[in-house]
Amino acid sequence: MKFSFKHIARAGIVIFSFLSLTACSDSPGGPANGLQASPNDAPTAFDGSYTISDAVSDGVTFAPLSAAIVRGYGKYRTSALMSDENSSYVKSVSFDPETSGAKTEFVVDGNVLAIEFDRSHADGRAFEGRIQDGYFILWSDTGSINLGDIDFSNSEYRFFERGGFFAGLDADNAKSYLGRVVYGLRTEPTGLPSGTATYSGDFLGRWHHAKVISNALDRGYTLGELTLTADFSESEITGQVDNLRNSATRSGSGEPLPDGSVILIDAISFDDGQFNASMTGFAPAADVAYGVGGFRGELLGEFYGPAAEEVGGVFVGSRSTDGTVWEGHFGGKKN
Repeated sequence: MKFSFKHIARAGIVIFSFLSLTACSDSPGGPANGLQASPNDAPTAFDGSYTISDAVSDGVTFAPLSAAIVRGYGKYRTSALMSDENSSYVKSVSFDPETSGAKTEFVVDGNVLAIEFDRSHADGRAFEGRIQDGYFILWSDTGSINLGDIDFSNSEYRFFERGGFFAGLDADNAKSYLGRVVYGLRTEPTGLPSGTATYSGDFLGRWHHAKVISNALDRGYTLGELTLTADFSESEITGQVDNLRNSATRSGSGEPLPDGSVILIDAISFDDGQFNASMTGFAPAADVAYGVGGFRGELLGEFYGPAAEEVGGVFVGSRSTDGTVWEGHFGGKKN
């Protein structure tokens, strides 16, 4: 089966076609769970009036957090968590608003691929293209990139952005990677406040069946309301996701999951404003199909803004009973 734009495109997604690609060797990219923080130094927030929109206009290079799964497009469409041999993440990204272009470094199976995107091959809300047999996509989930225009003032958050990526290395995308990215102006360790703060926001996870025939509906979205509580004095964070619902699209209202459905985020400690945590899904016995019962996941997050005004991150997870996997992101603002 040939890969086409319709397999990836959804409302709010914009794809760049690219001008050039160069590759070099790097250490094997990404841990086995599919979560990866860029090894690059990240830009930090130094002033509350300087937002991600300003940083994009200044051509700042961001160091994203990434979460990805392995995808296959053949006789069967397959989805799985990462392994030590299969990994991909976005190492860096910067934008040029004047040319509506972007420079991105993808790491795929240990190789760094430096890609320059431009706004050619425009088709509706999307740009797409190939170079040789490779196919790479970077998109916004907030409308910050639309119709080839770059305007991060549309972002839901002042200091960070959320989106996704696709990396395919062969003509049929028999082996490819699909995931989410979060990047922005991180909080300096010295900017972390004392005391306790609560953050409210949203949670978006895209689920994929482990193996289905190519023309089957193999994916959808789990949406919910996020609450995180950070104890900066103890460097500890806890949280949960409730009011969960399933949706066919990222922005749909969705179908509520049964009462009692919840995802708990375990208490973890954080270092220099960046944190890892485990997630566990619970549901009533009569849980609907595609619910969160049996869900197990891991997340990677960090604080944004000069005084940790916002929090964001990415996650991956799976359900052992049927092999369904999730990749997604979350965001929140201090109450």
